[in-house]
Amino acid sequence: MQEMEDLLDGFAIDIHAYAVMSNHFHMVLRTRPDRLTRFEASQIVRQGMRHMPVRTGVADECLPITEDVVKRYSRDKKWVADYRERLSSISWFMRLLKQRISIKGNKEDGCTGCFWDSRFIGIPLLDWSAVLACMVYVDLNPFRARMVGNPFHATHCSIRQHVGLAPRKVDRAVSQRLDPLGSCRPSDPYTGELPRSRMSSEAYRDLVSYTAGIDQSARSRTVVEKLGDRLGFDLSVWQKRMGLPGLFQATAVGLPESRERFAKQAGKKWIADTTQIWL
Repeated sequence: MQEMEDLLDGFAIDIHAYAVMSNHFHMVLRTRPDRLTRFEASQIVRQGMRHMPVRTGVADECLPITEDVVKRYSRDKKWVADYRERLSSISWFMRLLKQRISIKGNKEDGCTGCFWDSRFIGIPLLDWSAVLACMVYVDLNPFRARMVGNPFHATHCSIRQHVGLAPRKVDRAVSQRLDPLGSCRPSDPYTGELPRSRMSSEAYRDLVSYTAGIDQSARSRTVVEKLGDRLGFDLSVWQKRMGLPGLFQATAVGLPESRERFAKQAGKKWIADTTQIWL
């Protein structure tokens, strides 16, 4: 958790949801390159070298972040542009996060070699409907894996913060980086603006409770039905599909019109809804 917190502090990336499991983890992330446009070159150098140091010499040692070094690299426009891009890159974020975890894990086990099975899987979430569905899916991971009997008892997970409960001690640091529900939306593809949602903690809790099958009351179903109508969910299959492992492994996820737009941009005819949770 410390590694995740440190990188979130340095990168221009928002975190909407996370769940750390026994041998893997899930995160819902949003890149924020717009934040970096306001950074001076010297700020990019300091922030970039903090997480991605420049190595030099026979010993391949990290350059110290001195005033002279900062001034020298601030004058290199290509280097600054490259690091400005890196600091909002999910690929670089995941590379460093997995690297830190693998070094720590191998040290604890007293071994060397490959720690992770593969690189990582990143799925574009094309609209608010997709973001919300993936957040619920991620928050229910510990419950779906039967690590807890009640989804709200999970640790190393964002669920308690999302439903208005105090985070567990182990989650406090990362929870401070977690975006509030009202901010958990993708940026507008045309304006780049970040619209706010109308999702409340109470409504999110009802949705999670209904999906997990721990609250099937008429009131809870009414709330979920209204959300389904608003977000285009097919509630006849929602609960069943959200209980399946590996659901969000697709080319892209979202409403039909979002997938159609994404397909055209990618030079494809169509992107299928492999989740089968949208109408």
